[in-house]
Amino acid sequence: MAITKNKTIKEAKEEVDKLTADPSLRGILKLRDKWERDYYNDIGCAKDEGREEGRVEGREEEKQETAIAMFKLEMDMNNIMKVTKLSREELEEIKKKYNL
Repeated sequence: MAITKNKTIKEAKEEVDKLTADPSLRGILKLRDKWERDYYNDIGCAKDEGREEGRVEGREEEKQETAIAMFKLEMDMNNIMKVTKLSREELEEIKKKYNL
């Protein structure tokens, strides 16, 4: 086995065995490991939430861009509402904001 053949690895394993033999230290190590797993899990979840927020914002921007293009083509408000799924109030705000 590699552990018994390499002196450095053997010494490291012995040190780990000594440290983990102490119940209080073992408890601290378990808590540290749990904290680290939770921390990286939280980061992963935050990234996922950020991506989803970005997708939602992107879809909303796309709806607005579609509405602007349709207004420029002088299309009917009801048709723009049907296509973009935006409310009349949202479309009125877009018209006002972009002077359409």
